[in-house]
Amino acid sequence: DPIMQPPASERERVLAALWSEWLNLPAPHCGSHFFESGGDSLLATRLIGELARRGYRATLPDLFTAPTLAEFAATLVPAVTVAPAVPDGPATSDLALDTCTPDADDR
Repeated sequence: DPIMQPPASERERVLAALWSEWLNLPAPHCGSHFFESGGDSLLATRLIGELARRGYRATLPDLFTAPTLAEFAATLVPAVTVAPAVPDGPATSDLALDTCTPDADDR
């Protein structure tokens, strides 16, 4: 039965580890249902936060519409961190920060 299969993908294994710990499930499988296994909205919110810390973007609506381990794992996407843009030109420390006050030479 495909629903009873053990987690196979990395996303499924991450979820299985969390569900095992937080829902006291000894061996979550692909068909394990978050809410039928004891999950609630508060735990769901914590789960979304924990997944973000582990590098995945997840949403509560996805968990509510896809509550089995395999279905929810399929909605997870790697979180992308965007590095701040580096401006062209002089470094900020090289810029005159007090441009409203004229220099003594400009008076």
